[in-house]
Amino acid sequence: LVMIQQIVALSRREGDVAIALAPPKESRFVAHRLTDYGLGLYAAPSYLENRPPILRRGDLATHAFVGYVDDLVFTRGLDYLDEVVPGLKARLQSSSLVTQRAVTEEGHGLCVLPHFMARGRPGLVPVLAGEVELTRSYWLFTHGDVAESARVRAFVRFARAEIAAASAWFSTGADQPSTGAQSEQ
Repeated sequence: LVMIQQIVALSRREGDVAIALAPPKESRFVAHRLTDYGLGLYAAPSYLENRPPILRRGDLATHAFVGYVDDLVFTRGLDYLDEVVPGLKARLQSSSLVTQRAVTEEGHGLCVLPHFMARGRPGLVPVLAGEVELTRSYWLFTHGDVAESARVRAFVRFARAEIAAASAWFSTGADQPSTGAQSEQ
């Protein structure tokens, strides 16, 4: 498995199977939606304690955001700050979502994260949960020429079974208590 932030060219046989945020546009590929996953807005408790309260989306304009490097967003599905507040730009930018999470946990700003990356992390609390909720999908696809090969079918069955078994992991962040309004603290 190659875990890189770029598109693998299955047409050039750089791999047999790819998992991506969008299905391929070419009809020569066989694609399956693996799962939807939820994203929400998160911050470190230390960040929220020392900043103006966040009671609604309009309050977000005065806050620092952590996000992707604008020029390095390799798929439209990752360009989601505009969905939070139109025109919103990240002050602190990284091409790595793991780095974005770490910077957020250190109290440097707010960040949109997949719920599965924030779940169970004491250094992160949801902000405006229920109001700032995004959904994206993971897609598995393969070149049509190899889609029916035994190795590809076995991998696809395995991947789909594992994702189905972990479906709750990809759901919304509703299982985490929200600190969306700082007045609760």
